[in-house]
Order: sequence, then C-alpha cells, then structure tokens
Amino acid sequence: SYSEVNSILQDNNMWLGLFGGGINRVDTRRRQFNLHRLEEVKCRLSTNSVRSLLQDDEGFVWLGIGSFGLVRHDLNTDKCIHYTDLPGFRSVPVMPTVNAMMQRRNGEIWFATYNGGIYIYDKKAPVGKQVKVILPEEEPWLLNCCVYRLLEDSAGNVWIGSRDGINVLTPAGEKYSFAEFKTTDAIYNHLAVMDILEDEKGNMWFATDQQGIFRMNGNFYDPQKVTFTNYSGRNTKIQTNNVSCLYLDHKHRIWGGTEGEGLVLYDPQKDCFITMQKNLRLPGDVVHCMEEDKEGKLWLGTDVGLLRLQVGDHIDSSCYRLYTTIDGLQDNAFNRNAVFKSAGGELFFGGHKGYNSFRPEELQENRNIPPVVITDVKIANRSWHQLDSVTRYQISALAPEFSDKVVLTYRDNNFNIDFAVLSYADPAQHKYAYRLEGFDTQWNY
Repeated sequence: SYSEVNSILQDNNMWLGLFGGGINRVDTRRRQFNLHRLEEVKCRLSTNSVRSLLQDDEGFVWLGIGSFGLVRHDLNTDKCIHYTDLPGFRSVPVMPTVNAMMQRRNGEIWFATYNGGIYIYDKKAPVGKQVKVILPEEEPWLLNCCVYRLLEDSAGNVWIGSRDGINVLTPAGEKYSFAEFKTTDAIYNHLAVMDILEDEKGNMWFATDQQGIFRMNGNFYDPQKVTFTNYSGRNTKIQTNNVSCLYLDHKHRIWGGTEGEGLVLYDPQKDCFITMQKNLRLPGDVVHCMEEDKEGKLWLGTDVGLLRLQVGDHIDSSCYRLYTTIDGLQDNAFNRNAVFKSAGGELFFGGHKGYNSFRPEELQENRNIPPVVITDVKIANRSWHQLDSVTRYQISALAPEFSDKVVLTYRDNNFNIDFAVLSYADPAQHKYAYRLEGFDTQWNY
C-alpha cells in the first residue's frame, strides 16, 4: 500500500509497519508447487486453460489448451510452441479441444479431440507424414468423432472412449466396437465414456457422465457374448450417475471421482461403490482427476483445491491435506482428467489458469501449530463482558482471552464458547474439533 517501511517484525510471518500506510503482512514461505501460468499462450490464444496434458519420453509437456488444440511446452527453456508451428502438424486439419492424450509403447502419441476424432503423432515418420487423423468418415469402426479417453492396456490393446461407447484396436490391427452396453435388465446406448480403467484381473471399467460406471464381462474378442454390469443411482450401487474418473491404486482398490458425491470406493464384497467424501470428511463434492504418488498417497484434483489423501490399512484411519492457491496452485479448481504422472514420479495437474508440476516427496509440511485461544464465553447469548461483575468473577477473574480456566455452574446450561487461532496464514486451512467430556462420545468437527 505504501513504499516507505518504518518498522519490521518477524515471527512466522514478516510484518511491515508502513509510514502512513498501516501494517502489512508478508508470507515468507516458499511456494512448493511449480506454477506454469503459460502467459505466452494466453496472450496468443486468449486462454491458458489446460484440458489435458502429458510428458513424453523426451521430456516435452504436451498441453491441450481450451478449444485451441495443442501446445508443446519445453520445461528447460519455458518455451511454448503451438501445434500450427510444429513441422509435423502444419498439414493437418484445425485441431479442436484435446480431451485426452497418451503415449503408446511404440512411441506414438495419440490425441483424443472433441468432434475432431483422433490425431496420431509419430515423430519417427518423415515430415509431412508424422500426423494421421482418424475420423468415422474414413474409419467407420470409430463410433464417434468426439473422443474423451484413451488407454493402452497391459496386452497392448488401445481402448477408445467416445460419445457413443467403446472401440478397441488390437496390436494386430483388429477393430471392435461396443455401441450397446447390455446388462441383465437393460440395454444402454449412446454412452459418453469419460474414463477407462483396467483392474489387476484384466477387467475393464468405464466411467460415464450420465449412467454411472460399467464393468465389462467376457472377452471383447467375442462381442456377442460380452455383457456389462452397471453401477448407477438407478440400482443404488453408486449414489450418483456423473462419474469423471477412475483409478486403481497400488493395493488394487478401485476409486472413482464423481460430481455430486466426490470420492467413491469400490467394495468387492458388496459389489457397489461407497461414498467416501462424508466418511472421511473430505471438503467439496467433486473430484475431477486423481493420481497416486510413490508413497501410495492419492492426489485429487477437486473444485476446492488439490487434496492429498493418505489412506491407511483401515479406510477410517485415513487423513488428508488440502492445498490451495495460497500454496502456489494455478487455481482451486482443476479440469476433468487433466493429470499425468511421469516415469520419475513427478505429478502434473491442469486447470483453468495453467498447470502445476511437483514431486510429492519434496513437499515440506508446515509443522508450526498455532495456539487456539478462547476469546469469549456467552451465557444465554450474553458476552462475558456484558454480565454483571459478580457473575463475571464467578466465571473467571480475568477476561476469557486471558484466563486459563472458566467455571460454569449448573445454572449456566445455556452457554457458547468463542475461540480463535492466532495465525493469519492459510485461515481457510484451519480445521477445528471440540468435545464436551461426559456428554459427547466423539469429536465434533
């Protein structure tokens, strides 16, 4: 507010007394997340929203930017190149929104687009032939030109999730389509498949935006014998039909990210998905994307920040830490499935204002726990300061904020206790719990 500093005081913050400008607080903590605002990209394309991302085997980060196609980011030089300026892409049609990316084992990079089909980039091919576009008009086996998700499974098959179901392309070039999902009691058509998962047994799972989750039963090589199991609000096997992402952790547990119910977990004993958001007291009700770090912690891109979930052997013993823009995030909201983990364990999360990259093992926790103090005691909604002197002295000889103890009689059975944390750092991160011994059996959060 003013540039002339009159005095300085440092505790866990830096306090500046400004000549004629009051007091300013400076948070001196180092930001722990690499923040990529992509200002150069925003200047050219009017947006820096990262809809999808991938780091290739050469270290380049490929970014799906808004509805403007593709950008390649060189982390060493911080240089961003739009796909129209890359030699291999100059002869291809205009690229729309890139919903998903993957690099196959053969080195090809596949880009799934909104109403533009699939772009396949082979850097080993001659310039002018490096990019191939797959569209239903030329390749009728592709069910729809709007493709949301790509996955190469453990056998090398490529699974394609589109607006109208699933396609499978085998290493031998065989093509299969599943426009209908047949369950024991219904047939589902025109399913928008938002994510695809292969579990440890080789079963395939599909997240949809309107009909919950489906599991494929049978071998896709024999489509006539394939059936599906549905998990949706209709059969109460999940509490929401809008599922954004699926994830298999190192303990072979299947997690789902939803809109409305947040995080869900598959219970194989009950054959249903359990809502974990309320059970674990997680903030928000949306999970857009997730990834696991080297230590087995789950990282969730939500609409309230980046959430790190440490899952114990017993789910109920899990704990979490929420990171926000104060910690250096691009925003508190992230985009659906805009997540990637590099071979070295670095995590990438994309949102509407750029993307973050970080190594979870290098993050440092703030171990400073600020003190909690009682600021007021109210009897029948009257502050201690408003009570008569005799009553005040019976409760506490000193004002509550300076007292170590307050005494209430049985007559004072209508009371409130006001409290505060003596810290200005990350006030939204402070979580409180209280319990009245002899009355409450559990903590109240």
